[in-house]
Amino acid sequence: MKKKRGLRMLSALLILCCLCVSAAAAPPRFEPEDESGLLTEPEHTPETTPEPEEEMGTVRTEDEEYVNPYASDETPAYRPEPESEAEPEILEPVNLDSFTGNPVNRASSELVTLSASCSYDREQDEFIYQVNNSAGSTFTSNVPDGAMVQQTVALRIPDTLMPVLYRNGNVVETPDYDNIKETGIYSLSFNRDGEVSTGMFTFTIIGSVLGKTYTFVAPSLFPIRYASGPNGAIAYSDFEAPLSEDGEYTFTYANSVIGKSYTVSFLVDNVAPELRIEGPNENGVARCPVLLYDYNTEDTLEIYKDNVKITNRLQLTEVGTYMVIVRDAAGNYNTYNFIIRTYLDTMSWIFMGALTLLAAAAVFFIVFERKRFSSN
Repeated sequence: MKKKRGLRMLSALLILCCLCVSAAAAPPRFEPEDESGLLTEPEHTPETTPEPEEEMGTVRTEDEEYVNPYASDETPAYRPEPESEAEPEILEPVNLDSFTGNPVNRASSELVTLSASCSYDREQDEFIYQVNNSAGSTFTSNVPDGAMVQQTVALRIPDTLMPVLYRNGNVVETPDYDNIKETGIYSLSFNRDGEVSTGMFTFTIIGSVLGKTYTFVAPSLFPIRYASGPNGAIAYSDFEAPLSEDGEYTFTYANSVIGKSYTVSFLVDNVAPELRIEGPNENGVARCPVLLYDYNTEDTLEIYKDNVKITNRLQLTEVGTYMVIVRDAAGNYNTYNFIIRTYLDTMSWIFMGALTLLAAAAVFFIVFERKRFSSN
């Protein structure tokens, strides 16, 4: 019995010790009362860092130097190094070929040397060509040598060079060098030390239609950059492209050094126009009027009689040797030759009939008179 009481007292003592330890470990809790005497939740005040007192240092303005308030006289004040602005990287401009996309070494000066005898003036937009090594022996052109263009060509040539301009192999008598616009193949020659040299400078002015043309050729300093034909893009070399069939073509040739290009578009027509001629036999001889018909009125008709050009007409009646040429806008043409010999038309037959009747009447009268005289 005594033993059970001792165990109970020991258990109560242990419980009391545990309660005391728990109470000592818990933090004290302050619960203020409001005016009503009820307990309220304490307000949360954010912790702030106390500002340093004035005697511990000075506060700088934007224009003043920063001073560490906690630094002593022996400790040097902290001075932040100014931030250095990085200089922007300057990139060299890269010139790209607008057709290939590859970088090119494009000249930036106003006068660009393209070859030993040719340079390009950016400001004037013209090419300068050297004829010989003597002073004043240069001329200028707004198109490069060997160009095929669809624009007016302007040349500036000193009179001392004594220029001679050819068109389709014939001398142009009084050329207007500032305004050359007729279609044709041109070449320019000069008097070099008393000797005329032909083919020094050439160019071709084309229209919208070409005939009997088999190859497109670009100038030597301007390789082809684009070529299309009747069925789309066509294969080409640096300076040549085939015109293998009739249809629409477009070509662009360019010089990447000066960044200049030319584009031409035209129709290739190799079909010669035709004309129907009625009158001559299989040997080309006619003994009746010759009729011309069934030809395109947009084509050009030329008629020659005994090698002399005559006025165009659709019916030929005079005796002679004829040549008729029909030519289209592309330059294609057909030639017809025939001869008209003596023949009798309606009026001639009437006249011949009248002469015959008159002759017959004369013979009858003579015979009748002879018989009458003989009977007497």
